Amino acid sequence: MIARFFLGISIGVKSTTVPIYTAESSPPAIRGALTMLWQTFTAFGIMLGYIMDVAFVNVRPDIYLNWRLMLGSTCVAPVVVCCMVWFGPESPRWYMKKNRCSKAFQCLLRLRGVPLLAARDLYYMHVNIRVENNMKAGRNLMKEMFTIPRNRRAAQSSFLVMFMQQFCGVNIIMYYSSVIFVNAGVSANTAILASLGAGILNFLFALPAIKIIDTWGRRPLLLWTFPIMSICLFFTGFCFWIESESVRLGLVVLGIYLFMIAYSPGEGPVPFTYAAEAFPLYIRDFVFHALQKKLNRNLLSTGTILSKALNTNEILKKATKYDLTNAVLFWSIICIIPR
Repeated sequence: MIARFFLGISIGVKSTTVPIYTAESSPPAIRGALTMLWQTFTAFGIMLGYIMDVAFVNVRPDIYLNWRLMLGSTCVAPVVVCCMVWFGPESPRWYMKKNRCSKAFQCLLRLRGVPLLAARDLYYMHVNIRVENNMKAGRNLMKEMFTIPRNRRAAQSSFLVMFMQQFCGVNIIMYYSSVIFVNAGVSANTAILASLGAGILNFLFALPAIKIIDTWGRRPLLLWTFPIMSICLFFTGFCFWIESESVRLGLVVLGIYLFMIAYSPGEGPVPFTYAAEAFPLYIRDFVFHALQKKLNRNLLSTGTILSKALNTNEILKKATKYDLTNAVLFWSIICIIPR
């Protein structure tokens, strides 16, 4: 429990910091694509986790060495990433806020590669930060998040897309897919292997979004994602009523895989990208902390719902209910969320 507590703290810091850092460091033309890489490589890490599960599932299960290796193997990638972070530049915008202009210019020079572009962006940052500081002076940011119309609309839309990500049903699929496959009639080892397929699809179909998130736009990705996810969950839930075990298993796997294919390029990467762009710069850092708190509460609520359903096919009943949730969220996008 202590280890999971510190794991949660580190994930919270990462989830808040990475989108802001990326949005501050990226050129506007490719900002959406670079910001969504956070979610893409989260999917890549999940896929690696499933690969480790398959690799170690049969290693001395009599002394419970298999699950220890599964958990222990997850420390390798974070160590590699931690080493890489030391070679990355600081956010130039952060340096500018601390009046360390020469450091900011050096960072921009590394990021842009051309002195003229670095100098241009340094000047833009300087002007923007001066305007923001004047706007912040004597203001209550928490109050202004809801009293200023543009901030309120941005908060409403950003909170909604964050809520959508946690309650669209993906947590049931990713956390308990092996349980679902076991309930569909396969062995535990086969269920883990089938879960690996879901993890691979989650990563592979996040890759096209790197291109289309800046060409199609954020809202269109959400609009086509939710109807398909709703249909897939409805299909998967009702497939459990099929009496033939082989047919039931094949259709359940198909439904879950199609769900992941729909989720990965849409609702997976869009929320953090959308939230990073929706707010004025003077309030964005503050709002991201609030969004992360909301995300953590959503995760806690989702975990509570799922943990109460672990021992029976209630998991599938919950999953089936999410098809209605996705339909409601689809209409929420149409009515509430702007482009």
